[in-house]
Amino acid sequence: MIRFRSMISITRYRLYVFLIIVAVLAPFYIALSRFQDELSNDLKEVKTDFYKAEVEQKRRKKLIDKTCQFLKINQSIEDIPPSYLDHFIVDDTHKLIYCFVPKVACTNWKRILLSLRNSETKDPLSIAGNETHQANAFKTLNQFTPEEVKTKLRDYWKFIFARHPYERILSAYRNKFEDSYVDYFRKRFGTEIIKKFRVKPSKESLEKGHDVKFAEFINYIASLKVNDWKKQFNEHWRPVFDLCFPCHVDYDFIGKYETLEADANYILEKTGIAKYVKFPERVQSYKKQPTKDVMPDLLQKFINRFA
Repeated sequence: MIRFRSMISITRYRLYVFLIIVAVLAPFYIALSRFQDELSNDLKEVKTDFYKAEVEQKRRKKLIDKTCQFLKINQSIEDIPPSYLDHFIVDDTHKLIYCFVPKVACTNWKRILLSLRNSETKDPLSIAGNETHQANAFKTLNQFTPEEVKTKLRDYWKFIFARHPYERILSAYRNKFEDSYVDYFRKRFGTEIIKKFRVKPSKESLEKGHDVKFAEFINYIASLKVNDWKKQFNEHWRPVFDLCFPCHVDYDFIGKYETLEADANYILEKTGIAKYVKFPERVQSYKKQPTKDVMPDLLQKFINRFA
């Protein structure tokens, strides 16, 4: 009888212990299940985003192919003079080639590439903008032999970012002619633009080039000769097809400024560098666009020339 009661006590004790364990572990189990569900949903979302990005890439590449066929451009990169490949940044460590287009987030992409070279620089924004534009900051394709260029373009992961031509040229105008700290462009281009396209300019305007109007700038761009683009076009308003040759180079990824965040995240994940760096958030500009003084036909002429 005593033994039987002892067995009951032991059984009750084990039951109590079991209930305590269940009470303690149940919340953890529920939390773990929820975490696994959330992780599963996140993975599904990532896969969906990647799928959408790849579908969009096929569409963009197809559009470029059609445009190149329409323009009857069927040359290879070997037909391009080596000196024209100075916008193709080469990262041999990660086997990346980035063709940068000014006014299309190129400063932040250069920051990313510089960060990859320096393990101590985890925040790309800690790198000064002017540091990214130093002449010797990067290796570029024009520094390699024709055979090396061919090999790297074949084996490396290549990407480019484009932007609506009007938005890009507007950004260039604001940065180079409106911002007070930029003097070189006013002296070098502003005085020339005012002299050619302004009726009865003031002496101060001719000397300083400090008050170029957007319509005058558009007139200037539209008047440049395409057949001498290397001399005529500054890189900040040189057409993308004359900077990165999308009809000659088979890019692995074609990004758009309008979808910068999603495209940048895709590139970082796809190339395996997301574990090292994060693309800086873009600061939106809310300035009013100065289109009211630009005639529609002139604007269309510019877009046809610049696109």
